[in-house]
Amino acid sequence: MIHVWHDSFLKAKLEKNPKLTVWDFYFDEEETEYEYWFCPECKRGMVIGDGGRVLFRYKPVTGGRSAVSDIVGWTKIYYISDIDMYNYTETYTTPPSIDPPVHDLIDNYVRTFFISPDRKLVCSMDADGKYSVRYELEDSIPPETQNNMYD
Repeated sequence: MIHVWHDSFLKAKLEKNPKLTVWDFYFDEEETEYEYWFCPECKRGMVIGDGGRVLFRYKPVTGGRSAVSDIVGWTKIYYISDIDMYNYTETYTTPPSIDPPVHDLIDNYVRTFFISPDRKLVCSMDADGKYSVRYELEDSIPPETQNNMYD
């Protein structure tokens, strides 16, 4: 399992509480509409909706990454695996127990990605400051089906 947060969600939470802690952020129920899973074998990422149904499946780009010239309008997201989150929080839950600020988690342990407006591409920044596509949409449930799945 992975944890994914949209930049707008994080900004809103920090505006509301600039001293937001990791635990308060982690256990917030507001952005739990979806679950996110990553397969370590095939390297695919999946967005799971209510009832365990895969809504979007992303596959790694093969044959070299393609550069993205402009990410204006792309959605910034933050990502950390459940294992990495566990390892991070374990360092703060042993005596003396403290709850670190969420800035520490985001700035030092979480990876940043960007999703295209059409949700078909996911990119990240390379070491040279350029953006490259890392994942592409492999499959999705049509939006009209997503909206009516549980009616």
